[in-house]
Amino acid sequence: MSPGSLSKILPAIVLAVTAMLTAAAIEFLPGTLYFPVVEYTTPDDIHVTMLKYGETDVPRCERSVSQVAGSVRASCPACKYVERCARGLDATHRKILSREPLAMPSLRTQNGRLTLTVTAKTPELALGVCQMVAEQTAAQAADNKLVCFPALTSR
Repeated sequence: MSPGSLSKILPAIVLAVTAMLTAAAIEFLPGTLYFPVVEYTTPDDIHVTMLKYGETDVPRCERSVSQVAGSVRASCPACKYVERCARGLDATHRKILSREPLAMPSLRTQNGRLTLTVTAKTPELALGVCQMVAEQTAAQAADNKLVCFPALTSR
C-alpha cells in the first residue's frame, strides 16, 4: 500500500473506530454509573420523579441524592419520599434522560442534567404542576432553570 492511498483511507478508519467506541460507551457506560433518583408523592397524589445524570461513585451519588431530596423536603414536608442511587438505568429511565417525548409532562434543565416527570389524577393537573414548577425556577441561572414540556412533545 502506498503512502498516498494510506492517507486517503486513514480518516475513514479513524472515523469508524471513533463511531465504534462511541456506540460502546453509550451501550455499556450507563451500567457503570450511579444515578441519583428521588421520587415523591404529595398529599394531593401528585407523583414526581427526579432523575439526575450519573455519578462515577456511590458517595457522589449519595451526596447528590441528599441535596435534591433536602430541597424537596424543605418545600413539601408532608410528602412521601423514596430516594436511591440506581446503578445503571433501565429502558424507562434512559428514555426519561433522553430527549425523546414522554407520555407525561416533564421538566428538564437546559443542560439536561436534571429531569423530572409529573403524573397526577388528570393530565391537566400534571401539566399545570409542570408549568408551575417551571415558573418558580424562571428567575434562576440558566443551568438551574427548569423548562416544562407537555406530554408527547420533543424535549
